[in-house]
Amino acid sequence: MRARVCAATRAAWWKEGRGWKNAGRRQGRQGTEAKRARTRREEGRTGRWRTCSLVKASAPLGTREEDSERFSPTTSSSLVNLAGRSVAVVGLGSSGLSAARLACHRQAKRLVLMDNATGGPGEEQERAVEELKKSCEAQGCAVETLYGAHEPEHFEGVDVVVLSPGVPVKPMDRLLAGVRAPSSEAGEGGLLVVSELAFAICEIQDRFGIPVAAVTGTNGKTTVTHFAQQMLESLGKRCESCGNIGTQTVSEVALGLRLGDDELSRLEEEGAGPHTASGNGARSKSGNGSSENRAASELNSHPGLDCLVVEVSSYQLEIPTDHFHPRVAAVLNLSQDHMERHGGMVAYAMAKANVCANMTDEDDLLILPSADDISPTLDEAVTATNAECKRASVGKLPGVCVWTNHSEKTGFASVQLPCWFGPRDFSLGDFSERCLGEHNAWNAGVALLLCFGLGFDWPKIKVEEALGTLKTPPHRMEVVGTTSGGVTFVNDSKATNIDSTRVALAALQRKGDKVILLLGGQGKVKPDGSLGFADLLQQNRDGGARKDVVITFGASGNQIAEELASVPSVHVHNVKTLAEATALSVQLSTPGSFVLLSPACASFDEFKNFEERGEWFTSYARSIM
Repeated sequence: MRARVCAATRAAWWKEGRGWKNAGRRQGRQGTEAKRARTRREEGRTGRWRTCSLVKASAPLGTREEDSERFSPTTSSSLVNLAGRSVAVVGLGSSGLSAARLACHRQAKRLVLMDNATGGPGEEQERAVEELKKSCEAQGCAVETLYGAHEPEHFEGVDVVVLSPGVPVKPMDRLLAGVRAPSSEAGEGGLLVVSELAFAICEIQDRFGIPVAAVTGTNGKTTVTHFAQQMLESLGKRCESCGNIGTQTVSEVALGLRLGDDELSRLEEEGAGPHTASGNGARSKSGNGSSENRAASELNSHPGLDCLVVEVSSYQLEIPTDHFHPRVAAVLNLSQDHMERHGGMVAYAMAKANVCANMTDEDDLLILPSADDISPTLDEAVTATNAECKRASVGKLPGVCVWTNHSEKTGFASVQLPCWFGPRDFSLGDFSERCLGEHNAWNAGVALLLCFGLGFDWPKIKVEEALGTLKTPPHRMEVVGTTSGGVTFVNDSKATNIDSTRVALAALQRKGDKVILLLGGQGKVKPDGSLGFADLLQQNRDGGARKDVVITFGASGNQIAEELASVPSVHVHNVKTLAEATALSVQLSTPGSFVLLSPACASFDEFKNFEERGEWFTSYARSIM
């Protein structure tokens, strides 16, 4: 049992830089050798985007003065202790609002909340902002709200600017070019500009010492993140997932940990009795109904964590930062997406590569596609960002390899860390029956490698039991059910690009049954003006023997149907809405066939988001079962 440590002792240890000596945790801050390695890497890095924390009035976002000490990673203290400082939060979605709450709890004296959404704030957003304002003002923090176009004068008197993931960096770069901060911490009028990810994660890692596994890539991020969290929890670790996965923001996790630590400190000062310290400044999850556990539960605060799995998008990684240092990270793949935001594949790849920018510790591990599969653009971006980090491969060892036998419905994963003498094999059991598609078996393998990469270890039998609990997250090859007539409905609404749909379609075609594919929504236009759908089905043919059906719908339905007209052995129907497409799929289905919603398009022409689209499809399918 861990010894009880009082709040004063814990605070003293933190001040001295002493860390908790737990499996998987970092032993204190990075040393000078790690900093020198980072400096060497940055001096040799090409391209505009470099690690940054502070932006001078004369410097564009993403650039760094190599000779300036104020760009040290230790500037995380400038984000954690905001007493007497003013913070602007740009973008008032869930990430922005949670960052604002966190800034208030960090004792910011003033918050400026900004959002330039077309049409102004909706009722739900206005209500959330008003509740936040009342809460912050009750804690002594003044709050201003500004809706509409951002102007330089809106940032006057601001020390820290937090950008939500949905806020493009380049327009803010131009806007903030002449803005100067009043506080001396910024140095020479510099302005501290950070992402919501960096704003929150610095405290999670530095103060609470929680090891982080990060997952990024164009496709598969959420499934791998979901699988990793499920396995870690099954294996007895207190673990949460957050970030782009949508369950909770990184700021919500940081705030929960702060609330839990505050409550623990209060109970210790009041002499509420012995407890089990969690090793990260937060409460233990394994309570016995004692008063401190009940009190913390009432605060809805975090129970303490052994590790954190963070799904990070290119939007969250667009601003490089010294404050994000995963213990293990995976860049799953890279294909064309979000070009309207990044402007090209090189900038997109550089944003993804920022996930490993600070991974300079000896035990850090970066997981990448194998040399045969990695795109040259991604390979170059990662090498330019961090050529020194230890690597593992998806498809080769050290790394992870997966073998599946579809006829016998069996498979196994082989994983090996670079420091291991050899691989370790784990049976996947009936995984293929619970999670459709060989790609999901690979997702499970990568998730398993992430678990070991965090520094933990378990007996083989325990790992295989954890693999046996995995289930795919909603809207990702989710089997809704099968009708009495033998038609199976599959919800893959998250497939918002062609590559995702290609993988989903191949997974079902491999089973040999007829597939009725629902494609449509708002397509993503390529530079040549096409949507790229002819290539989708050409690559999924198997000699022309299949008689699959495609039903197109939505804003891009007509163009998709036109592009598919030249593909042999595919029957294409075009309707206006998803409701019409789903009804038609029922008419065209036969026993044993699959109705697959894998739209390869955004959902905004008919729905608020892909979740709402998937929920509608699921509800319809269940209504006819």
